[in-house]
Amino acid sequence: MHAAGRGRGRTGQDGELIRLTKQDRTLWDRELISEGVALVEPALSKAMVHGPAAGLDLLDALDQDGRLNEHHRLDAVRAHLLELADDREAAITRYRTAAGRTTNIAERIYLLTQAARLREPVEHRGADESPRANEPEPRTRREPGSAAVRVVGESNQP
Repeated sequence: MHAAGRGRGRTGQDGELIRLTKQDRTLWDRELISEGVALVEPALSKAMVHGPAAGLDLLDALDQDGRLNEHHRLDAVRAHLLELADDREAAITRYRTAAGRTTNIAERIYLLTQAARLREPVEHRGADESPRANEPEPRTRREPGSAAVRVVGESNQP
């Protein structure tokens, strides 16, 4: 819902994912965004104040919410919180699950890139290990004769 509300502002002319801070907010459906934020914001807010485990506890309750059942957004948020909790393997699994559930190619690339980044040894990630500071731009290529895009070095299997 939150992502759907940002619709046209989320991707560029070539279908690439545009970071939130760079999106044209005049293209957003604010009502749809509000509904999505209302569902996950408490978990993210609690995680910011009390740590990722507290946010993960609230996400567990959302698993029962029919509006987010099988939706990639819940897995993506959970992956981010697991990463913040230093549970790299579980975060990789959730990023890949989220990638398998999204129908948006740019978002899929982003999520697979996050999973691939976490597979790198920590010493190769740079001095600042925060997830946002070392967020690489996706390395992608178009398959010849196809509209398919893949992350370089990554199979597109969730």
